[in-house]
Amino acid sequence: RLNEVVKLLGADLLPEEQKLTLEIAAVIRIGFLQQNALDPADASVPVAKQREMMRAIIHLADAASDALKNKMPVSEIIKTGIFDMAKRMKFGGFSLDDLNTEIDKVMVTKS
Repeated sequence: RLNEVVKLLGADLLPEEQKLTLEIAAVIRIGFLQQNALDPADASVPVAKQREMMRAIIHLADAASDALKNKMPVSEIIKTGIFDMAKRMKFGGFSLDDLNTEIDKVMVTKS
């Protein structure tokens, strides 16, 4: 239903919590669920890595939610590039530990 509202009204009119929901959903869709069978790194992702990827997404969602509670708008979180980094977590040339460290750094800096 949220996507239908966005199509009709645009994301700018949504409350901050719903904007965050859309961003986290995009990270899940692109960074976790979307697969490229022709890419060796993506054709088969071990269960242990999948678990760590989901933990990183949950960490991002929790940290972003806390930043939102501290009056940081979603647009400011987006500007940090942390959502884009999370969307590239399978291919980004960085470890999931690096992603979690960056999440902490960005959210502490911005909160």
